[in-house]
Amino acid sequence: MAQKHLNYLKTETKRKDLIRMIFENKIADVLIKGGNVVNVYTGEILEEDISIYGDRIGTVGLNDIKAKKVIDAEGKYITPGLMDGHLHIDACMLSVTSFAKAVLPHGTTSVFLDSHEIGNVMGVDGVRMMVEEGKNTPLRVFQYIPAQVPTGPEKLQTPNAKITLEETKLLYPLEGIIGLGEVSKWRVLAGDPYFVDKIEWILSEGGCVDGSAHEFSGRKLQAYVASGIFSDHESVEKALAIERARMGLTVMIREGTSKVQHNIKSCIKAITEAKLNHTNFCFCSDSLLPFDIVKRGHINYCIKTSIECGLDPVIAVQMATINCARNFGLDNELGGIAPGKVADLLIVDDIRKFQPRMVFVGGRLIAKEGKLIEQVPAYRYPRKFLHSIKIKRKIKSEELKIRIKKTVNKVRIRVIKIVTHIPSDNAVKSVYPTEMKTAIVPVRNGEIISQPSKDIIKIVVVERYGKTQGPNIGKGFVKGFGLKSGAIAQSLSQDKHDIVGIGVNDDDLALAINEVVKIQGGIVLANMGKILDTLKLPIGGIMTNKSAEEVNAAIVKMTKKAMKLGCRIENPFDYIQFLTHPMLPSFKITDLGLVDVNKQELVDLIIEPTS
Repeated sequence: MAQKHLNYLKTETKRKDLIRMIFENKIADVLIKGGNVVNVYTGEILEEDISIYGDRIGTVGLNDIKAKKVIDAEGKYITPGLMDGHLHIDACMLSVTSFAKAVLPHGTTSVFLDSHEIGNVMGVDGVRMMVEEGKNTPLRVFQYIPAQVPTGPEKLQTPNAKITLEETKLLYPLEGIIGLGEVSKWRVLAGDPYFVDKIEWILSEGGCVDGSAHEFSGRKLQAYVASGIFSDHESVEKALAIERARMGLTVMIREGTSKVQHNIKSCIKAITEAKLNHTNFCFCSDSLLPFDIVKRGHINYCIKTSIECGLDPVIAVQMATINCARNFGLDNELGGIAPGKVADLLIVDDIRKFQPRMVFVGGRLIAKEGKLIEQVPAYRYPRKFLHSIKIKRKIKSEELKIRIKKTVNKVRIRVIKIVTHIPSDNAVKSVYPTEMKTAIVPVRNGEIISQPSKDIIKIVVVERYGKTQGPNIGKGFVKGFGLKSGAIAQSLSQDKHDIVGIGVNDDDLALAINEVVKIQGGIVLANMGKILDTLKLPIGGIMTNKSAEEVNAAIVKMTKKAMKLGCRIENPFDYIQFLTHPMLPSFKITDLGLVDVNKQELVDLIIEPTS
C-alpha cells in the first residue's frame, strides 16, 4: 500500500550533527534556561533547560549545555508552538502572508488549511498558489486538497472551477499537502463518486480526510464516519462532541468568527464534565475575521478560554499542540518538546492568560512581546489572480429589476430571512442561518418593488467568471439588514464568490456592483449615486496583502457607514457572503436564483399574485 510519510519534515539540521552536538557536548545555538517546560507527552510541568541546535531541539533537562546565546526563562513556561487543525485563510480576507504576520506573534506556528475558497475562484492554480505562498512565510502551512470545488451541484449554481479526482492526484504530491479537505456530508451519504472516489484514493495513499458533519448524528453520522473521515470541526454542543469522540473522530473544537462558531464553552464540557479522554480533541478556528485576530488572538485564545472553563492548563496545551500533530501523523516532528523535534516553541509568562513573550519557529526567534521581529518577504501573485473578475461591461440598473407579466398591484413572494438572534446554547447549528419567509409586496408598472420600511430589500448575485452570456443575475429579496438607503456589493460570497449585492434601489445597487468589477474584487458601499467607501480585495477578489490591523480598521469604518444607511447588523459583510452558499440551511440565492437548500432545488420568487 502506498504511504505518504507526513512524519518527516525537511530541515537544515542534519541528524548526525545533532547527535554529535548532544553526545559530544558541542556548543548549542540557543539555551533557554530555567523555564517550566510543559511536557505534552507525560502531562507534566518540569523545570528544565532546553537547547536548540540549528532548527531542531537539542537537549531537554541537561544542565551542562553551553550555547552561543542564553535566554533566562526562570518563572516562565515553555510550550510547543500552537496548531490550528482546520482553517480557511482564504475566507479571512487576508493573504497567507498577512495571516502569518497576524498569528505568529500569538504563538501559532502551524496551520492546516483547506483553501476551497480560492479553489472555487481559481481551481487547481489557486491551491498551488496557496502552497507556494505558504512556503514563503515562517508559518508552517499544511494543506488539504479542497474537496468541495464546486461546493454545490451544477443545477443550483453555475460552477467556475472543478477539482476532480484527476486534479486531486496532481495536487497530492505537492510539498505540505496532507490529505483531502472537508467533504460534503450529504453527497457522501448519497454515494456521489465525485466525493467518494476522492476519499477512497486519498486513503489508499496514506493521507487524511477532513469532515464537516454539522447537524449529523446517529445513523447519518456513523455512515459519514464509515466513509473514511478522520476529523470534524462542527460540534457546537457537548453532546455532539461526545458522540463524535466516541466514533473515533478527532474533535476539533472551533472558536471562530460567527456567533455559532464560538463552541469552546459548550464543547469543552465533554472533557471537564463528561471526563472523556482528551487525546482526540484539538482546536481550530475554521475562519477568523481580522477583528477577531486583532482583539483576541488565535489558538492562544482557545487555550485561555478553555482554562477559564475549567480545563487543566496542561491539557489545554496538549490539545493545541501534540493532539493536533497526531491527527495528521506529524507528532514525530511537531507538537512537543523533546530531543530532535523541530524547534517550534513558545515562552509564555502566564500559562493561564497565554500571551507568548517569545515565539520560535525552526529555532529562529520570530516574534517577541507580541510583535513580529523577522521580516516576512512579500509574495508576487501571478497576474491572473489579480484579474479574476471577467465581466466585460457595466451592469445596468434595468437588469436588476424584477418584473411580472400579470397586471397586479401586489404579489406574494419568497423572502430570505436572515437569523441574527442565535440562542446562547447554540441550538441553531449552522453558520449564518437563514429561513424562507413569505411577504406581500407592491407591484408598480409591472415591477416588484422593495419595501425598506418593512425591511425587505433587493438581493442579487452576478456570475463573475464569464461562464454565462449576459451574465446570469439571480434576483430576490432579503429581510433582516434594516438598510434604509443605498447599497452594498461585494465579491465575497461563499463558496463560489460571485458578486452579491443588497440594496434599497437599483441605481445604487448597479453602481456598487460595477465598482466591485472596476477594482477587481472587494466590498463597496454606495448611496445616492456616489461611492461611499471601498475595501479592495484584489487577490482572487477575496483576499488582500494588507495587514489584519489595516483590514480591521477598514471594515470598522465601512460598518459605521453602513449603520448610517440604516443597517443594524454588526458585521453585515460577513452575513452577506453566506447568503449565496447553496449547502447551508435553509434558503439562499445563487446566480441561477433562489435555492431551497433542504430540498436542494431552485424555487420561484413569486408564489402568487394577490390582486
